[in-house]
Amino acid sequence: MNIRHKWQQTGFTCGAAAVAMILDIPEVEARKLALTTRTGTPLAGAAQALRGPGREAHAIRLPASIPLSAIGWALEEQSRRWPLYLHLEFPELRQGKTRKYRTTRHHAVVLFDGQLFDPGEWETLSIDTIGHLADEEVRLNSYVIVETLP
Repeated sequence: MNIRHKWQQTGFTCGAAAVAMILDIPEVEARKLALTTRTGTPLAGAAQALRGPGREAHAIRLPASIPLSAIGWALEEQSRRWPLYLHLEFPELRQGKTRKYRTTRHHAVVLFDGQLFDPGEWETLSIDTIGHLADEEVRLNSYVIVETLP
């Protein structure tokens, strides 16, 4: 299996772009298959879109968000065999009308064969990037393993 990097077309379609990379289809088609709305792509929609002839997709929802630094090595090992659709969480500081507040930004990426395919970046990144992201308090709360069937 080969994955070709694609840039997301809007600020809310990282999930659809990740699905499009794995399936090698246009993002517009992936949006429909993955049930993407203006609020993003639901995990169940991504998993459903990634199932198909010769492929099974297993959605894994973790009991709590786990720091990427604690699970990165296991994800890298899994990515050597199967593409992974990762749902990441980034802490973010926003300015409200009267005060600053912390919130969580969600982002979907593909990890395959040790390479990170981020639809928000212009190029494929190395596995070492996960370590950098982990320093930024990036957490994982769910992911999808895409298994190619014989």
